[in-house]
Amino acid sequence: MRSLVDRLVPAIPLRHSTRNFSGRAPEEESLRELLRLEPLKTLGLAECRTVLLQDPAGFSAVFTGIVGSYGKIRGSTAILVLLVSSSGGDDSKLAAGFIGEQYVLLATHLGVASCWVAGTYRHKALVTRLSVAPDEEIAAIIALGCAKTEKDSLASLLHTFVPRKKLSEIATPPLLNGPPWLHTALEAVRLAPSAINLQPWRFSGTPERITLRATRRTAFTAIDLGIAMVHFSLAAEHAGAIGVWVRENDGFVFQIAAKSPL
Repeated sequence: MRSLVDRLVPAIPLRHSTRNFSGRAPEEESLRELLRLEPLKTLGLAECRTVLLQDPAGFSAVFTGIVGSYGKIRGSTAILVLLVSSSGGDDSKLAAGFIGEQYVLLATHLGVASCWVAGTYRHKALVTRLSVAPDEEIAAIIALGCAKTEKDSLASLLHTFVPRKKLSEIATPPLLNGPPWLHTALEAVRLAPSAINLQPWRFSGTPERITLRATRRTAFTAIDLGIAMVHFSLAAEHAGAIGVWVRENDGFVFQIAAKSPL
């Protein structure tokens, strides 16, 4: 079987957020394979529990629109719920982003469409469908299903008004002029999803000591950073540089543990 990294990294450029699903359920084997995702990479900061909900009739009562019904997710027949400690703060949200994005990338690898959802859902309508412990809370959910073939007008609009940043906007020159593996990892981060496509991150330092800091703070920034960190880690390892993220002051530093001559 191909390794986790070999399955997830090729999915990075293929992944895109889907808000309009066909209403057709993914193959059961694909969902079973999704739940078998292991061993998950973790940040070692907090735990994140996942629960898969399925409903052939969809989750229309769960999702809301961005403005009224506009932007509402439609036709999703499965939801992956990310549960974290209610007292974990940003560490728990970082863990949810780091772990949840691995499921998103594997879903892409398996041909299952997905979309991160952190705010546009009805909490009460969701919690009636699962068991949440007294010390747990929902960090975010991931809508799953089969995508419609037509273009997603909302996604197109968001990318028109908030386009993806250039590499020079998310990383400093010393990093952009670094080794090939580093350029590959930064490009993987540039393709990472984030709330409203804001990409609230900045990489600095040297190729031997890469620092990540948030460029803005919103309710979703910690989840966004977790997603960026797992894209970086996976792509770096695939390109030959294995490392870990270590907290330092108001950011994180990527420490390289091993490097191959790629």
